[in-house]
Amino acid sequence: MKQRRVVQWTGYCPLCKVKLMEGKFASTAEVKEHSEKIRKTEKRAVRFAWIATLAGIPIGIVIYLWSLSTAEAAGGTVRGHWAIPLLTLVVPIMLWGISKFSGNEYNEVVQLFHEIENQT
Repeated sequence: MKQRRVVQWTGYCPLCKVKLMEGKFASTAEVKEHSEKIRKTEKRAVRFAWIATLAGIPIGIVIYLWSLSTAEAAGGTVRGHWAIPLLTLVVPIMLWGISKFSGNEYNEVVQLFHEIENQT
């Protein structure tokens, strides 16, 4: 699937470097410009996730303490609320990981364009 995307973006076969069709990008500069836009968007999403997580932690602490007091008043116990802060930390870490690995495809496209340009 990755090679199919490389062919769609460049129009060249990544194995034999033969032009198969018109690709989405015509040059290395276009690929770099597009990947930079994607990276900026991903950085904003990760930044927003971290801010939302950090803002949500005090709210989660207040809700946890409130649920403890209401459970004690009702004669019960509170279970599973420790998972809320853990799950809120998973989302930004997951987004960060995705953003780090998504740039690899663009690097392959840039490398293919460099190889093609060096052949001519």
